[in-house]
Amino acid sequence: MCIRDSIMAVEVAAVHEDQIRTRKDEYGEYIRGFIMSGLLVPATAYLRAQRLRGTIIEDMKKLIDQYDCVVCPSTTDTAPEGLEWTGSPAFNAPWSLTGFPSITIPSGLAPNGLPLGLQLVGTPLSEWKLLEIAGWCFEKIGFDTRPKDPYTP
Repeated sequence: MCIRDSIMAVEVAAVHEDQIRTRKDEYGEYIRGFIMSGLLVPATAYLRAQRLRGTIIEDMKKLIDQYDCVVCPSTTDTAPEGLEWTGSPAFNAPWSLTGFPSITIPSGLAPNGLPLGLQLVGTPLSEWKLLEIAGWCFEKIGFDTRPKDPYTP
């Protein structure tokens, strides 16, 4: 299990521990497995992951501090159809792990009519600056098209 997943699994398990024991069937298979795996992570592994996370935060902050923000895709693909999956977290995972503020603005539509996003990432406590940059980018991109309704043929 990677550092981000270890930390998330333990923290999700801590929140859901009582309910998962009495209402296990009300959880979906994926999240139920994730919670149960979090209950199995030893405290020493969790604390080691948190120490490593602190080092990663400091290194990322030094890197990003050189710029106004970091720009990257929001996802590896378009928004998925349906409600079973929200898409790959690959481009969100570093910011979830570090707690760095990020915002996604719409940047276009894929050929299938679903939205594409541009993710902007700042350093801790730079939320207002990041919102200003996002506003500027949104204005320059000029995206004003509504995505298709996935439930309408």
